[in-house]
Amino acid sequence: MTSTESTVTSLYRFLAEHSGKNKPTGTLPAAALSHFLNGGAGKSAAGSRLEADERDESAVVAMIRRIRSEASNRSAGVTNAPQSISPATGMPPKGGGGESTQTQAAAASPGEKDKNAQQTGQGAGGQGQEKEREQGAAATSQVDKAAFCRELLVSGCVESFIDLFFILHRKAASAVPGQQSSKDSRGEVAGGEEELSLPEDALVFLRDTLEAAETERRHQAFKASYDNYNSVAEYFERGGDMRASQHFHERAMAVANQGKLLEDLVKAQMDIGECAKQEGNLDSAVSYFENALQMAKDHNFPPQQRRGATELVKVYTTLAQQHERNGTLQEAAEMYETALARAKVVNNLGIGGFELYGEACYNLGRARFKLGQYEEALELQSQFLDHSRTDNDRKAESAAYAALAQAHQALGHTQEAIGMLEHVLSVAHEANELQAQSEACLSLGLLYGERGDYEKAIELLEQHFDLARQIGDLELVDAARVMLGMARGRGKMDIFVDVLNTNLRKLLAWKSKRAPLGS
Repeated sequence: MTSTESTVTSLYRFLAEHSGKNKPTGTLPAAALSHFLNGGAGKSAAGSRLEADERDESAVVAMIRRIRSEASNRSAGVTNAPQSISPATGMPPKGGGGESTQTQAAAASPGEKDKNAQQTGQGAGGQGQEKEREQGAAATSQVDKAAFCRELLVSGCVESFIDLFFILHRKAASAVPGQQSSKDSRGEVAGGEEELSLPEDALVFLRDTLEAAETERRHQAFKASYDNYNSVAEYFERGGDMRASQHFHERAMAVANQGKLLEDLVKAQMDIGECAKQEGNLDSAVSYFENALQMAKDHNFPPQQRRGATELVKVYTTLAQQHERNGTLQEAAEMYETALARAKVVNNLGIGGFELYGEACYNLGRARFKLGQYEEALELQSQFLDHSRTDNDRKAESAAYAALAQAHQALGHTQEAIGMLEHVLSVAHEANELQAQSEACLSLGLLYGERGDYEKAIELLEQHFDLARQIGDLELVDAARVMLGMARGRGKMDIFVDVLNTNLRKLLAWKSKRAPLGS
């Protein structure tokens, strides 16, 4: 075994001993490295050659350089890692290049294993043979992982080796493309999390792409390196593994920063922000999106300005909704106001920003209304109405009229509120929005009732009742029936009081025969 192979073998064994499911992707603790270099578990020839003052991460760099130097001096046919692997450790046997009996058993076909089991008297039952096959498959999987990782290290791509090693040796919280989690009878992932397992074509893709990315970065081909890291990040993103995706987007960002690829640097920050958003880390997402937006403004990248501002509107809106659910309305209004400011950026750029800005006005208007700031709410909803009309969005227009009616009613502008609600009813009817029509009829019926126009109120509440039945919401139907009954009773109240006070005979006829009070 060459000195490079010996170093690789020792380092691989050391990393395997220090990997765990909670280890961050691509992170190698300095303390653990120091332990390895100072003669801890798996001390190698390279480690023993280090000077005493090099026993830290700089010593790893020196060792990496030696590995790269030795790898570049080797002949073209000797770049792959040794193929003889112990299934127990995932490492080559200590004795040399020959395969051990245990490894040969793991690599044997099912037929050969059955034959060997019969000859040796082991695995007499079907259950034993099945267990042996499973152990063989597990050993093969371990061989594949070890081989792919060591190939990167022997070729001198140590950063890529560490990336791939921790990707393959951590627990997978989510599936990757083409993979499915093994689940128990309750439909839950067995053991809480399953070990990440990738098909061979995926391993080849990751190994080759990471090696190319690191090599290109070393030779200052920064654009090509950025694209390769981005490809790996997108691979994990498609599978929903946002933790791994974010790590490789961070690699791409570092390359773009080093190569002064300004637009790609902005894109990378956007991508990291998206990963953080998908993971629910909204504060982190805001930080990345804001930095990217500012840089896009400074260097005049309109597409990235649009993307960054749009994403920020979404994140700030989500944060505002969380505050609303928690009852912190002032903080919700502040988040909505920031979202509106970012929506203005998109609106000023044109193309797709009009609807976003109008919706931000609507959300902030609602928040102001809840805080009792009715004048501000009225102004914001008027802007929303203008945007809805310009965009020819009938549904949004109906919502704008309803919000304006609510604000006018709160300010005591009853006639203006009625006018707005009649607009809602007309627009909602054209758009076939049953829910909006139902709400408008209810609000109008109540307003007319307050003004003493019971005939109009009953007419509108009857429409509300019919619409509730069309919608099919039983609770809404029951409530509509009660409201209609109260309106009808209220409409007859004056007649009843008059009969009660002046005409006892008519009152008794109504009581006994249900004769009309007004006849």
